[in-house]
Amino acid sequence: AKQGKFRMHPLSASLYQGKYSGDIGLDVSAKEPQLSLDEKLSGVQSGPLLKDFMGEELVTGEASVAAKMTASGLDAMAVRKTLNGSGNFRFSNGAVKGVNIGQQIRNAYALYKKQPKPAAEQKSTDFADLSGSFRVNNGVVSTSDLSARSPLFQVAGRGKADLVAERLDLRLDTTIVSDVRDATGERIGELSGERIPVTIKGKFSEPKIGVDIGSIFEANFQDHDPVLFV
Repeated sequence: AKQGKFRMHPLSASLYQGKYSGDIGLDVSAKEPQLSLDEKLSGVQSGPLLKDFMGEELVTGEASVAAKMTASGLDAMAVRKTLNGSGNFRFSNGAVKGVNIGQQIRNAYALYKKQPKPAAEQKSTDFADLSGSFRVNNGVVSTSDLSARSPLFQVAGRGKADLVAERLDLRLDTTIVSDVRDATGERIGELSGERIPVTIKGKFSEPKIGVDIGSIFEANFQDHDPVLFV
């Protein structure tokens, strides 16, 4: 520390079966404290970490994350509002909790075809790989290269997450790469290889999922029903 400028570097830790390294700076010489972060996580089990820090396992799997950020203020909301920077992430062999994309696609198909709704499944989407880069501008996180792979589908996504308002606005172009079954267990051949737009919008705690099954039939058939969102 010197003249109100503090630096903690190098920082390192072994935690959650992985490694952490960081470089943290805090400048309190001016009226508004200035924070700088250069953080890296590698091979960390994200589920237990998020459970301990946020009370909920939002994402599980082995995580590697790197981010360089700046912010002003000391309390949590002030930091969120002034957070700027960029980074990248990769999660392997895990799941996103709170949403089941495969279930949403089956539900939308059943509704579109006027079939019985499939039985409810666990609200979780498994993946083999989930990765992307991001930029942060005054607390709004944006990405244009979100990518995910699972046994059922591949995803290319883009969108924003507002850390201050705690709201999501994401679009996921989801391509079916394996068999999808309807409520009777029959294979839905019409969806194989098709790209289905999926939207995730709303509060972090209650995101709304939209599945545009109708666009597939618009492209392939002259006579079709209106585009359907659920």
